[in-house]
Amino acid sequence: MRPALIGIVTALSLAACSSRPATHDPAPAPAAAPEPARTPPPTAQPVKAPAQPPGDAETPRLRGLARLEAARQAADKGGDFEALGKAAIQDFDEAVKADPRSAGARAGRGEARAALIASRMPGGDFTGRGDLETAIADYTEAIRLEPDRAAYYAGRAFARQKLAVARFFARIAVGELFGAAMKDIDEAIKRESSNALYHRQKAEAMYEVGVYALYRGDPPLDWYAGAVKEFEETARLEPALAPIIEAGLKTCRDRAGGAAATTPEPGIVWAKTFELGQREAQIRRVPICFYVSGGAG
Repeated sequence: MRPALIGIVTALSLAACSSRPATHDPAPAPAAAPEPARTPPPTAQPVKAPAQPPGDAETPRLRGLARLEAARQAADKGGDFEALGKAAIQDFDEAVKADPRSAGARAGRGEARAALIASRMPGGDFTGRGDLETAIADYTEAIRLEPDRAAYYAGRAFARQKLAVARFFARIAVGELFGAAMKDIDEAIKRESSNALYHRQKAEAMYEVGVYALYRGDPPLDWYAGAVKEFEETARLEPALAPIIEAGLKTCRDRAGGAAATTPEPGIVWAKTFELGQREAQIRRVPICFYVSGGAG
């Protein structure tokens, strides 16, 4: 955290962010704030661990997976993710305590914690950076224990993506901010290149990065074009997903073709004081929605 010397004046209204799990259609958002996913995509789930002798860790691990799935279903229906999500974390805590070398327990706990923090983001709560870093550490340990499991890289990619979202105001380039997440999903695809869900996860991540780059005024690079490529690969590998990703694919094609440059979306004003920010916002015709004192890095 930087000293409280930098003020941020932004046209984004984080408290009004909507949310959609990655398993739903990514809706076009030509004039809205980025939509942080509420829970990790299916690729991030610590799916069935390789065959291992059942032990004290298995019962709480499986219970944690069941509660996490119940939390997702509740959230999908407009219910509360929080209580079941916290219970799942406790289950995985028990599993890790019983067997610290269980990669499935570590990955499950990382997924549950990342999902819980991500579920709070649509309400404007971006304060869970410490929990996301802990989730990343759990995934890193799971990868150390089972380095060839593509799902663990995909799960860590999701946690790192949400950590980058929580650090949205960091004054570094978007490509650097989201770089670790993109590297992880590439590792997952490298290990399972025919898994359509990994390509979809990468497409939606690149779309999100492109939107953030647009809001921050960073160079757009080829985020949208890259997302188009990954969406198309998703549909090629799994035709049944084509209708689900159609909206996101169309948005990315439009923006890759230059539509983003003419979309009337607000930018961000950085200023040392509210008054200076307000004046610059008036000059640039950027509406002010809120002001944050002290940079977030």
